[in-house]
Amino acid sequence: MRITLFTLFFAANLCISKTAFPQTIQATSAPGAYQIRGGQKTTGRTDYALIIANETFADPRYKKLVNPVFDARAIETLLREKFGFQTIFLTSSTKDSCVQQLRAIAGRKFGPNDQLFVYLAGHGDFDPLLQQGYAVMKDSKSNDNSFTNHLSFAYLQDLLSKLRCRHVLLTLDVCYGGTFDTYFATQSSTEFRGDGPTRGVGASVEEAGGQTSYILDKLKPQTRKYLSSGGKQTVPDGQVGQHSPFARFFIQKLTEASTSEYRILPATELKVYVERQIAINHVEANVKMGSFGSDESSSDFLFIAR
Repeated sequence: MRITLFTLFFAANLCISKTAFPQTIQATSAPGAYQIRGGQKTTGRTDYALIIANETFADPRYKKLVNPVFDARAIETLLREKFGFQTIFLTSSTKDSCVQQLRAIAGRKFGPNDQLFVYLAGHGDFDPLLQQGYAVMKDSKSNDNSFTNHLSFAYLQDLLSKLRCRHVLLTLDVCYGGTFDTYFATQSSTEFRGDGPTRGVGASVEEAGGQTSYILDKLKPQTRKYLSSGGKQTVPDGQVGQHSPFARFFIQKLTEASTSEYRILPATELKVYVERQIAINHVEANVKMGSFGSDESSSDFLFIAR
């Protein structure tokens, strides 16, 4: 679970159009509540974001968290207003409601240069017997050894691997988020220190010869990457209203990129920045990044400011 100390998608009616989401759908009083916020389609590419944040749980043994919704709203706003993402925001999501949203994504068609960003914040759990990580949902039970109402990372990885969207980045700010990668899930907590064995290396915009060629070059390979706030460990939630450490540095770098000269932030560069800040601030967390599914060599996910 996530420590309280420091820190989809397209419902059926959305499959009709992928140009914009001008409407807002909100039902925040019920489990699985979600908001759909609009953006504008950009020429040749549309960026989508699914933001999931759970901080209250039916099982009192999963303690209430203070920052997941605060973190997620800040990231959703930044992506929508500064980077032109079309976003969906879920709160108090049960496993069933989350799976239904994920299945809606799986049935959707995407353009060749479209990107999908998935952000999940809340509690995480881990089954040491089967060496499997889980996201804790609104209706998860901590004493359920079958993890019936948890969202397994194995299921999430399988579904995201099969999406028709060629460029996918999953970000997990939950405990045991690094066990999304079976490499980390099957290691003892002291046996791994670096990233997964199949991580791409990104070049800088200057090295690639400018914005246009850089974007086109980076969108050629298929992307399947994950970024997590920790490995096989618990991670801090943060003080009330101050973001989790991971989210705070994530937001800092996105904000910086939105006003930079090149206005492009590769996910690999974002990871390096967050990891450095975590170390400088002596946060007990090991930020992880790796590839999954059909990720191709030298791929990356790009946050491109408007």
